[in-house]
Formats: sequence, structure tokens, C-alpha cells
Amino acid sequence: MAKNRSIFTTAIVISFVLIFGIGAYAIWQGTQIKDLEAKLTDIIDDDADDAEPEEPSSQASKDEGKNKSKSSESAVPGDEPGKQSSKEFGYIKKVTEKSGKDFLVIDYAQWLTDKAASKAATEDGFIARGQEVENDYYIRNNNPKLRTFEIDPSVKITMKTWKMDQTGQVGPKSITLAQFKNIYTSADSNSEVLTGAPYWIELKNNKVTSITEQYIP
Repeated sequence: MAKNRSIFTTAIVISFVLIFGIGAYAIWQGTQIKDLEAKLTDIIDDDADDAEPEEPSSQASKDEGKNKSKSSESAVPGDEPGKQSSKEFGYIKKVTEKSGKDFLVIDYAQWLTDKAASKAATEDGFIARGQEVENDYYIRNNNPKLRTFEIDPSVKITMKTWKMDQTGQVGPKSITLAQFKNIYTSADSNSEVLTGAPYWIELKNNKVTSITEQYIP
């Protein structure tokens, strides 16, 4: 009986030892796993810190340059690359012919009316603050850039003060391209007035399809 009790006691002690050993081993393994995870995290963080910042692709850089270039160009009214059609205002400086084609050179300006006219005139120092422009219009021309466009052979030309020195009348008058070209080669008084007048031009595919004189009171 005493022998059996001794065996039973021994078995219990061994069981406790095994249980304790297994528990201790599990704790040790958990600690090792946590240490390993921490080391891996440190390695990953170090690699991320050492990594070189990615350079933008050459195509992206080119695109950005194009966008900047386009922004600066489009700051000038009507000077937008690829624009199919537009209506612009300005002073036609000359009309020329080259290789059987006709061209005009224009200095773009801004035709302003009402409050916008007075505001711009005040900003430009043309009138004092609180004053209003005469005849409710103001022409702003702060950009000296000249542009050359080909004139379409079928261009439509409308004058408002054609032969006004003779008729004394103001009104729309259609003239030919040959007559319009003669304005810039003639020395008569009416031609001097017309060459100094502002015009509206309509462009389609960078060709002038319409020219209209802006009447100035």
C-alpha cells in the first residue's frame, strides 16, 4: 500500500513538472516570437527610411512643362494653341501679301463698357477715382505683342465709317478684300481714320474669316 502511494505521489510530481515545463517553454517561445517581430519591424522601418524618393517619370515632367507653358500663353487673350475658332478685338497694324496669300498683323486689345470700363480706366490712371468714362466705353491695350494671321480669301468685311468723310453717314457697309487692303496703302484722310480704328476679327483654324470695324463715337 505504501509503495503504491509512493508511485502515485511520484506521478503527480512528474505531472506538475511537465506542466510547469511546458508552460515555461510556451512563455519563452512567446517572448522569442515578440522579439523576432520587433526586429522585423525595425528592419522594415530602416529600409523605408533609407529608400530614395521616387523621381517623377520623364513623361510626367514633360506634361507639367506643357501645362505651365500653356497657362502662360493663354494669359494673352485669344492666343491659345489648338483653338479652333475665336473672336478677337484689336488694332490692325498692316495688311500684307506673301506667296499669293494675304495676311494681317493685329495688336490685341480689350473693349470694355459700363462699370468694367470705368474700373479699368481708373486702374490704368486714365480717369480719377469716382469718375466715369465718356461714351460708356474704354479700350485697354497693355500688351504690345503683335500677331500675324492669314486672311481667308472669302473673308467677310464690314465697315462702319466707310467713306464717312464724303457721306457723313455711319452704318454697316460690306467691302471686298481688295478694298480693305487699299485702306492700308492709300493716303487719303478716310484711310487714315480707318487704319487707326479698332476691329473685331473672327478666326477659324488660325485664318481670318471675318473683319468688322468697331465704331467709335
